[in-house]
Amino acid sequence: MSTPYCWNKVRNEICEKTGRKAYALCLRNHGSSGWSKEFSVNHLVADLKHFMLKENISKAILVTHSLGARPAITLALENPEMVEKLVVEDMTLTFDDDQSEAVTRFLSTLKMAASSLKQYPPSMPEAVVQKKLQLLFCLPWINKSNEKTSSRPLAPLLLFHKEKSGEFVWDVNIDSLTEALEDHSNTLKIRLSDELVYPSEAIFVSGEYSKFDVIKEKQAILKHFPNAKFSVAKGVYHVYHAENPEEYIKEVAEFIGA
Repeated sequence: MSTPYCWNKVRNEICEKTGRKAYALCLRNHGSSGWSKEFSVNHLVADLKHFMLKENISKAILVTHSLGARPAITLALENPEMVEKLVVEDMTLTFDDDQSEAVTRFLSTLKMAASSLKQYPPSMPEAVVQKKLQLLFCLPWINKSNEKTSSRPLAPLLLFHKEKSGEFVWDVNIDSLTEALEDHSNTLKIRLSDELVYPSEAIFVSGEYSKFDVIKEKQAILKHFPNAKFSVAKGVYHVYHAENPEEYIKEVAEFIGA
């Protein structure tokens, strides 16, 4: 549900610190990218390969977040020669019961938002609608700590716009995304087998208050990513690169190197 524009600040500063060129990709069924009934990890891997071929990129450092990390993880495992290093922000290799519940909650939120958007009157400002819907999307990925905390989950910038007619329209293919999330254990599954090993450097980072606890899955990750590093972003929920961009930039830039 996110947009490449949310990466602008961290992308530009990481480029300055590392001297690297960066692309922010919009996944299929999101924003300006093509819409399709087909949406799965395998389709997204094919899209990623196509982009790299089109841009004549033989090998890249992949910096990823959330469900968007799953095709990058798959590419690293199945075609390690194409991935120089891998950064995985707030995503694990598998879905345990707690994480599957989070996906199901997100699906319910998505359906509720899709229904709500159709009901808002043309007189309502786009900023007001954005704020109303943002409140729905803050919570599905959150593992609320029992400890008192002054921080709050970041409200995501949702992809929709207001037509001249006053109608609010999604900039994401709600139907395809909903269908994929309904069957997420298959469509978003990462194929894991003993022979699939990524030998280069990787870093798996999770938010302190996130459902996606990479430390809990550390041994499983090391089986396929033996040179992986692990990090927990303190005070962060699900979107480290937006909730604490300065610390994220520093950590990722140091991992990439100049």
